[in-house]
Amino acid sequence: MKYLPIGLNVSGKKILVVGAGKVALQKIKILKNFDCRVTIVAPSVYNQVQIIADEVIIGAYQARFLNNIDLVYACTNNFVINKKIAKDARKRKILVNVADNSVLSDFISPALYIDEPMIIAISSDARAPKASKNMRDKLKQVLRDDKVSRDK
Repeated sequence: MKYLPIGLNVSGKKILVVGAGKVALQKIKILKNFDCRVTIVAPSVYNQVQIIADEVIIGAYQARFLNNIDLVYACTNNFVINKKIAKDARKRKILVNVADNSVLSDFISPALYIDEPMIIAISSDARAPKASKNMRDKLKQVLRDDKVSRDK
């Protein structure tokens, strides 16, 4: 196995998400469950992304956007840009996740089920992300069904 499942303290951390499409939106929604500051950089941004981000920068990615950033998610649909983001982040010793490319990533994001105060993370070590999500969804349903039966 390659990836160590850890809980990373992001309280008060500044997290940069480059991109504003479907994958970026999923990452942002997860991040907003935690006490961190999320900045989005993208040429254009949907209202839903703009509403939930702490800061939005409309424009093309530039390495200077990594200044004072603690963690980066590269979520563009452009391999060359994602690769540049990863390279720039590593130069600054910032952990980076390149969506859909574990080879370029320092860390991966497991499939999460959050029911405070519990967080359940399911990972396939980046080998079968859809299977991880399917297992998370099945587990979520089992836990909800169990909760409903206990509440009766």
